[in-house]
Amino acid sequence: MSKKTLSNADYVTALVSSKSTREEKDEALIALKENNAQSFILNAIAKTKNLDQKALLIAACWETGLDFSKDYLVFIELIGHENFLVSFEAFTVIQEMEAEIDESTLKQL
Repeated sequence: MSKKTLSNADYVTALVSSKSTREEKDEALIALKENNAQSFILNAIAKTKNLDQKALLIAACWETGLDFSKDYLVFIELIGHENFLVSFEAFTVIQEMEAEIDESTLKQL
């Protein structure tokens, strides 16, 4: 594992840990944004089975301010999730997207 990947793992762990302070979580969000960690966060969301943690990771997508517009369909799929928090956070990610979704992506719906 690269140092960047290891630190991203530490930051993601801080986001979902009940032992992390608000300041630690804020620092983790800033670091993930600086690392352009979209792929890492999406991978963590896909692998996370605990629904409360999954919702926290999805929330991190909009809280970091990173551009997830290329992953629009991932979040559309998550909106239909049976867990309300997962669904709600996925909706929020889409709502906060600033980039235009390309037409080919929209045609896949």
